[in-house]
Amino acid sequence: MELLEDKVKITNKNFKKGGIKLLDSQQENNEQSIKNEFLECFEIFREAKKKKEQEEQKPYMMFDYNAFNNATNSTNRLYDSLPRKYTKENVRNYLANPEKFERQVKELSIFLYVCSSEYKSFIDYRGKMLTHDFVLLPDGFLGDNSADKKLLNSFYLNLEFLENYNIKSKFSSIESILLREDIYFGYERSDGENFNWQRLPNNYCRIEGYDSFGCFSFEFDFSYFNNKSVDIDNFEPEFKVKYDVYKTSKSNKRWQKLDTSKAVCFKFDQSVLYALPYLSGIFPQLMGLEDYKDIQEESTRANNYKLITFEIPMKTGSDARPDQFLVTEPQKFHANAKSNIPTGVAVLTTPFKSSVINLNNSQFDDNVVAKAENDIYTMANISKLIGNGGESSMGLERSINNDESLLFNLLRQYELWLKKRLRLFNASLPNRFRWRIELLDTTIYNRDKVFEKYLKSGTSGFNKFYITSSLGISQHSFLGLAKLENKLLNLVDDMLKVLPSSATTSGNDVGGNPGKDISNKKDISIKGDDLETNKSKTFEEDEDIEDIIE
Repeated sequence: MELLEDKVKITNKNFKKGGIKLLDSQQENNEQSIKNEFLECFEIFREAKKKKEQEEQKPYMMFDYNAFNNATNSTNRLYDSLPRKYTKENVRNYLANPEKFERQVKELSIFLYVCSSEYKSFIDYRGKMLTHDFVLLPDGFLGDNSADKKLLNSFYLNLEFLENYNIKSKFSSIESILLREDIYFGYERSDGENFNWQRLPNNYCRIEGYDSFGCFSFEFDFSYFNNKSVDIDNFEPEFKVKYDVYKTSKSNKRWQKLDTSKAVCFKFDQSVLYALPYLSGIFPQLMGLEDYKDIQEESTRANNYKLITFEIPMKTGSDARPDQFLVTEPQKFHANAKSNIPTGVAVLTTPFKSSVINLNNSQFDDNVVAKAENDIYTMANISKLIGNGGESSMGLERSINNDESLLFNLLRQYELWLKKRLRLFNASLPNRFRWRIELLDTTIYNRDKVFEKYLKSGTSGFNKFYITSSLGISQHSFLGLAKLENKLLNLVDDMLKVLPSSATTSGNDVGGNPGKDISNKKDISIKGDDLETNKSKTFEEDEDIEDIIE
């Protein structure tokens, strides 16, 4: 390299700005050849200098950081699948003052219902438990027999009304809402035969108090209709009338009470009047559970990831420079290895001594998520077996019984509202008898036990309607089926005869226990049927047993 530089320098001295100075007059004819020699030497010098600069800038380590980071870091993907709309600090602040942050707590409950499978299972498990079996009963003493026919006619009319109202479907549809948002606001709409509940937005309703039947009454925020996307024609006339009052009144008529005969309001937690979701106490733990899942997934991915390192060989000896590699182009070997490795493996090329690296976080407990889930089930007061987990069935029945008792309080609330609704219905009838509904404490878990209880009471002469209702058969359906089977189709006598048994045979019917064979006994002592004498008789072996019995 040094010799090449000297040659170029010597050649360069023979040049001036205006042209080439010849060494002597004999070389004038060689001007072009000298010029070409100079240019050739200059090009060689430039290439050599460029190569030297490349060697000086040779990387000490080659590593595809972006590929490694994308493969091992699962945080972005997890946050995309479960967006962090709320922080733990937000949740704690909301729960510290739930009345002030009523709307935020309710929206958080809805968010968790969508994003957390555990929370959704808690809500759906309790929300689908009740069967809403009911019995129509007279509300008070019926008096003498003078109005029996009118009373019976009223009974059938009320059964028909309840059948059209379809209370089982309505109550089943709102219970998940009650558990998730604590309050359901609705308005009854009817065409005279069919009845529907139109749900009202919770954020524009507030409980005002109680009516004379003990049911909740509430007010509606009529500024809701200022929103151009809301069509007031989709609501009952009462809303349009009161919205006009709100717009024209000089006084503040933004909140107005709705007609209690049409307004429908139920609340799960009746200890407070503002909305407080029943399971709001476990919201921080549910948010923490998602963090545990993130950590476990990142740990699992890291456990399966490997980093392979290649050490670049370097020249050794007293004359070796610190950056003198024996491999002139390690990039090619790095790229070749990178193109032939499977997913989950990265390559690192470095002059430092290293080895295969396993990103295994042995300090992370694989059971940490399971422990967090168990804590949440405990706080929610739900058996882990119901969530398709757990190791023992101990306490499962008690846990279900506790959940049932919570939901039975809702049935008492429904009964009050149905009593009011039946009173309004019967007010339009000529014979104003009073009726009420008793909703049986039946669930999908205890139906068999409730049926057995009412079946035993029925054999003692108690109400037979309770037996059929506990099976899920309404009184309206039972009476219609009984008439169809017994009177019109005569199925019991002609087609569906009851098989004989000890309970269905009497008199001289042959059945039951045939008794022991007494033909070979020499001496038989039996107790006579004559209750006055009640004497014992002795018979010889050859006596006729049939004559004795007669």
